[in-house]
Amino acid sequence: MNISKNKYISKIGILPVIVFLFIFLSCSAANEKYDNYIKNNPTKYEEVKFQYNEYDINNGEKKFISLTCSNCHSKENKKIIGPGLKNIYKKGDNYILRSILYPDEYILEGYKNLMPKIYKNENRKDIEDIIAYIKTFK
Repeated sequence: MNISKNKYISKIGILPVIVFLFIFLSCSAANEKYDNYIKNNPTKYEEVKFQYNEYDINNGEKKFISLTCSNCHSKENKKIIGPGLKNIYKKGDNYILRSILYPDEYILEGYKNLMPKIYKNENRKDIEDIIAYIKTFK
């Protein structure tokens, strides 16, 4: 009988070690993901600077259509899925850029965050051309 009790004690004794290792490894992975998130997502309202000084509005219009921006946003104030973009230039370049790169940062009242988070992986020149095109919506 002593032998079987020792087996259970050793199995019970090893269980906390296994649980500890599982939690430790899970936390390490979560911390790594969080660190990567922070590196790739500047804190809210931190200024994101433009990288180019010249813009191609024609390219911006083409990209606005090909990247499907026009499926959700109108050039007027008309709501499609997302808000209309008429006069959005008044909010400033940084607001528009951050809204594209980090779409969950500025959610307008009455809207859900349905914008894909893929645009920060797009060519930055194309994104800035899109913004130049959007600024013509007056």
